Amino acid sequence: LTKTEVITLILKKSRAPKQAAPAPVAAPQRDAAQDYLDGLHKRMADVEYSHKEMLLQVMSMEDDLNNSDFEQLRDRLNTLRKQLAPSITPTGNTHVDSVLTFYTRHALLSSIKLVSNISLPEISSVSDEDMAVLTGCLLESALDSCREQTVGTRRIACATHTDEDLLQIGVKYTYADPTDPDSELLNICRSIVSRHGGKLAVIDLKGVTQIVASLHI
Repeated sequence: LTKTEVITLILKKSRAPKQAAPAPVAAPQRDAAQDYLDGLHKRMADVEYSHKEMLLQVMSMEDDLNNSDFEQLRDRLNTLRKQLAPSITPTGNTHVDSVLTFYTRHALLSSIKLVSNISLPEISSVSDEDMAVLTGCLLESALDSCREQTVGTRRIACATHTDEDLLQIGVKYTYADPTDPDSELLNICRSIVSRHGGKLAVIDLKGVTQIVASLHI
């Protein structure tokens, strides 16, 4: 007597392997520094046009005053003309000169005292665009802080120091509230100095902020 063991086989229809959903295409990352530079150029062009128009009006008013004796009004107009046409010491970089003139003019119109002693090397591995954006971001951050200050004299001082291949750009300014070290403007500065093996230092001096950007040139 032979016993037969029956083994039931369950056969399943093979399925095609499930394909993973395609990964979403990441949007191209925009260069924050380039965006800032593009916007800055537009603002500089707009303000330059308005500045020339206003300066012509002031000069026309002065011509009218030459036939009168309004000394006090004439003095005020002369002061206004100086504010609209600030003079800066050339830095050695025409791109930075334009940015410095732009922010110096805004500082004067906001009654903020700005003292600048910036000197840049003629030959550098840092592009003119990067140098202009770096300078602009530092000055804009300083102006934003000073404009919020309602007590005391509002002041901004900026200077450079070069030691062999190391360039330092420093900005010191008064404030009402401490500067956010992770602000968008300062993060743009960090991205620029990091490309050139440098660093950004933000120092709070109790009422005064000092920012130093160090980068290899």
